[in-house]
Amino acid sequence: MVSLTRLKLNPSKTTTNPPPLRMTLADFAFNYVTIEEILCAARKLKESEKFKKVFINRDLTTVEIVQLKQLIATRNDLNKKLEASNGTSSIATYRYGIRNDRVVKVALEKRLN
Repeated sequence: MVSLTRLKLNPSKTTTNPPPLRMTLADFAFNYVTIEEILCAARKLKESEKFKKVFINRDLTTVEIVQLKQLIATRNDLNKKLEASNGTSSIATYRYGIRNDRVVKVALEKRLN
């Protein structure tokens, strides 16, 4: 069984976008499809013009949220230092990103001129 709940918008923010939906899948729904399959299929939404603003994310526990915030802060600090050290003299070949609950170097794609 799937249940959908419309979340309330923050009254201080003005937006024309509809408020987010929370979708809850019952345990028996996973007999047919795993969470990873759902999230992999959701990545394809970015490529669609109609659904490019649709995001599907896994729900996080409070501990996971705290850890993610720390990882994001670390990643942002490292990227700022990288930008400051590179300046305009050289082009960076990597940036820092979060993969598997760790901050790692992520190679940038070669840009074609």
